[in-house]
Amino acid sequence: DIEAITRRYLPPFLASIGLSYAMLPVRIDAIQLWEPLAPGAQARLALAGVIGALILLIAVANYINLVLAGVPRRAREIALRKVSGAGRRHIILQFVGEAVLCVLLAAVLAFGLSEPLLPFVSRFLSEGEAPGFWSHPAQLGLVLPCLLLVGIVAGAYPAAVISAIRPGTILRRARLSQGTLLRNILVGGQFAVLIALFIGASVIYLQNVFASRHDLRVAAERMLVIPGKCPTAFRQEAARLPGVEG
Repeated sequence: DIEAITRRYLPPFLASIGLSYAMLPVRIDAIQLWEPLAPGAQARLALAGVIGALILLIAVANYINLVLAGVPRRAREIALRKVSGAGRRHIILQFVGEAVLCVLLAAVLAFGLSEPLLPFVSRFLSEGEAPGFWSHPAQLGLVLPCLLLVGIVAGAYPAAVISAIRPGTILRRARLSQGTLLRNILVGGQFAVLIALFIGASVIYLQNVFASRHDLRVAAERMLVIPGKCPTAFRQEAARLPGVEG
């Protein structure tokens, strides 16, 4: 019992004045994110998660735009499939499946690049060398459903738009409506997120440069900082020591 250990080894004079000592159990695998030992680590980790989510959002928007832009090129294929008896459900399944496949291929590439890029992320988090992704295979149980969800989200809207096109419209080479308004919104949103990330990265870089290179105008190597109360008597006695200038 931790409380019994602290009571046993607590000096009697501390107990007599009403002071106590507490020991908090911390998991070994979570000690790098424990606030007293790693101040700000959780905030930096949350910031990295937000940046990753924004980049993922940009990737999904890019995929939707590319698929919608390629509708005229694949229009004849879609028309022939519908004329051959394929229903709207089959077209939706095809394009959602293509989106899921693209996401899985991108995930394989990302996992392959994660190992050499992980040291740079660890330096950003300032928490030393972080364990690699493959050292925790159980994480795949969480990653795979997320990948499937991203693929379904990325392919759902293009599949709905493309499956609604009639074969007669395609064969007559009529102009196809491909969600121009949504495409413009997605393109504008991508540039807005990229500009925000660029501005944020620039500000953080300039702050780091200022904090590490700017002259503080103080000779810190000649100072001694003693935390705690500083009564007048202590200041007077310290001022009498040889070598103390102030």
